[in-house]
Order: sequence, then C-alpha cells, then structure tokens
Amino acid sequence: MGGTEPLCYRRLNQGNVVTDIFREVDEDLKRDQAVQLWKRYGKYAVVFAVATVLATAGIVGWQNYREKQRASEGRAFALAMELVNKGDAAAASTAMSDIANQGGGYRTLALLQEAASNCAPETRRRPWPSTMGSRPTAVSSSPFAISPSVSRTASAR
Repeated sequence: MGGTEPLCYRRLNQGNVVTDIFREVDEDLKRDQAVQLWKRYGKYAVVFAVATVLATAGIVGWQNYREKQRASEGRAFALAMELVNKGDAAAASTAMSDIANQGGGYRTLALLQEAASNCAPETRRRPWPSTMGSRPTAVSSSPFAISPSVSRTASAR
C-alpha cells in the first residue's frame, strides 16, 4: 500500500502523520483566507488595475497629442520663415500674426518677427549712435555673450 492511502491509515514509520495533517490544515486555512481576501478586496484590486491602465493611456495619449500639436506649430513657423526669407512681407506678416494669435510655443518668436518685418527698411540697421561710445570690437554669435569692452569694464571694478 503506497501513497494512495488516506493519512489515517499510514504507518508511523512512513512519515509523520501529525505533521502531514497540520500541513494540510494550514494549506486549507491559507486557501480559505486568500478566498476571503479576494471576495472582500478583489473588486478594489480590479478597479485599481483598470484605473491604472486608463490613466496611463490618458497620459500617453495627451503627450502624443501635444507632440503633434507642437510639430504642427513648428511647421507653420518654418513656412512663415520661408516667406520672410523669400521677401514676401505681406504673406509673412499675415502668417506670423496668425501664429501669434494661436498662441503656443512660437507666439513670442512670431511677434518679434512680425515686428521686425513691419519696421521700415531704413530703420532696420541704424548706425551706431555716437552717444553710446565706441562700438564693441568683437561680438560673439551668442546673444548672451559679453563683449570685450563690457568685460574690461566689469573686471576693472
């Protein structure tokens, strides 16, 4: 008679019957506790999982929408800048004002470009005013660079 006998018929030398009975009782208790936990909190776990998936999908969808919107704004600004470079001032001004009215990330650039294109040609490049002193000798391509004359003045302090 092998392992198919019930626990109550096993001989003591084949295994510890008391330990096996306690092990089965523990397994049954754990299973019952797991079933009770699932009955009590299972619906909350499912709701949490569904809410997590929906929130993730919403965030990713919003990011994709914003990325497409920014790409569209960038293309519109690039097309408007092509009009500026071609010299079509009226169309460029209209395109820049449309971009500025829509808002977005290119609003300030469009306003500045529109203002620059609306300036009279003779006022675009003024000569250096004599009241400002000598003209800076070297200006970097960076708009935040400090000219050598300013840096000499600052270091003298």
